[in-house]
Amino acid sequence: MFKWIAFLRGINVGGKNMLKMDYLSDILRNGGFVNVGTILQSGNVYLESSESKREMIEETVEKIIFSETGMPIMVIVRSMDEMKEIIQNNPFADHSESPEHKQYVCFLKRPLTEVNISEKYEKEGLKLAGNKHMELYILAFRVGDRFAFPNTWMDKELKQISSARNMNTLEKIVHKFS
Repeated sequence: MFKWIAFLRGINVGGKNMLKMDYLSDILRNGGFVNVGTILQSGNVYLESSESKREMIEETVEKIIFSETGMPIMVIVRSMDEMKEIIQNNPFADHSESPEHKQYVCFLKRPLTEVNISEKYEKEGLKLAGNKHMELYILAFRVGDRFAFPNTWMDKELKQISSARNMNTLEKIVHKFS
């Protein structure tokens, strides 16, 4: 069996696309996945399948959610091995979480074509670094009373939809399901 982590974009945010994690786990189990589990309420799902292709897992999870809820939720999937590698290769690992900065990983649905991410997309309050062109590591600094990290800016600049998670969340996911 292949071990996968699915990131659902835009559920349980601001009262929109509300989806209980127990229900999500049930419909994914009924859809053929095994050992399904969730962490937090923000659409982080562990699942196992005999399917080895990421794109097929993404498509299947999206179809199950839509057929059961009517919500067109975008799903980005990574293998458990990829998740461990993403955490291990964090270029900002020497910047532990603090009141002045946070670390994120922005997961992309398809590879970037730009090679020099850090120079092209640097913006006030953000430092970016790429990883195999399928993830962006982000170090977000406090700007006034909030942290810089505009998801819509990322989507617009990258010309694709992405889903971001705090590095602490990723570490919890890997720890819980390894």
